[in-house]
Amino acid sequence: MPTLDRQPRPWRVGVAEPAPPDAPSMRDPLVPIDDVSVLVRAYYGTVDTPPEAPTTVRDAQITVARQFPDDFQDRQIFLFVDDQPWEKVRYGQSVTRPVAPGRHRVRAFNTLFSRTLEIDVRPGEHVRLRCGNGFPRAGWLLMMVLHVTYLRVRLERDPA
Repeated sequence: MPTLDRQPRPWRVGVAEPAPPDAPSMRDPLVPIDDVSVLVRAYYGTVDTPPEAPTTVRDAQITVARQFPDDFQDRQIFLFVDDQPWEKVRYGQSVTRPVAPGRHRVRAFNTLFSRTLEIDVRPGEHVRLRCGNGFPRAGWLLMMVLHVTYLRVRLERDPA
């Protein structure tokens, strides 16, 4: 077995230079860390007030219930939120969905008439709406004379 005649390398270890007496050390920071306002000013600069911290955006909810006592109870109502199909509601049902905060258009459509409601939704708010089908003012008269009538759709914000 051949042997290698190699000299071992000398270790390169140096001695650290001592810090000058006016240099800050880790134990003595330039900025006192017990005062948070000093840290905020150091981070944001010389601005008088730092920008507000962003708040978490919580989703809001919209609930549409079909529970009018004088509802005709026969024809379904199609719901649209911001012109997107949402749900089909029959009498006695309610639909709840999360929405982003902001302005929304809710439309109830019974395949003959529709009603649109513009609502402003705040973050975390639960908006409750009521919808229903009902006779128009002359509905009973049309029913007695022609044996047919049309149904108007109602959509309103729940006062409760």
